[in-house]
Amino acid sequence: MKSFVESKRGITLVSLVVTIIVLLILAGTSMGLVLNDNGIIKMSQELQSKTLHSNVYGQLQMEALNYKLEKDVDDASDNLISYLQRKSIIGREIESGKWQINVVKLLGAEQKYGNGTATASERKDVYMLEIVKSATSNSEGEYKVMYYGENSSENADLGNI
Repeated sequence: MKSFVESKRGITLVSLVVTIIVLLILAGTSMGLVLNDNGIIKMSQELQSKTLHSNVYGQLQMEALNYKLEKDVDDASDNLISYLQRKSIIGREIESGKWQINVVKLLGAEQKYGNGTATASERKDVYMLEIVKSATSNSEGEYKVMYYGENSSENADLGNI
């Protein structure tokens, strides 16, 4: 005769239910880490925008250096604004001392951010070059690079050039 212990094989219904409950708890926790306000997806979107902001700012700094080198070599009389307009990096003046940056021309391709339009009354999803200190006959002007997002919480001052 077989003993009672040898004939019991397999899992019980209780252990199956416990396993399913543990898996549901783990899945809920994982979904929370991925989807909440401080989740991986939100953080990756923020990092993507910061990377693009850095690329725009860095490329504008390079253009400002190219302008200074070109000015020293050619003894050109134009200023940084006319240099950037000549290269189609900025367009016409939107309002006094503010120009929209052409991200496609600056970086060579359309980006996720910075493709909006700016008017005198509204700026959404645009990079702007704004005067901080006007140019004089003795010195170059100082400009800051701004990003205006879809809402004011996304606005960012990227720095001066």
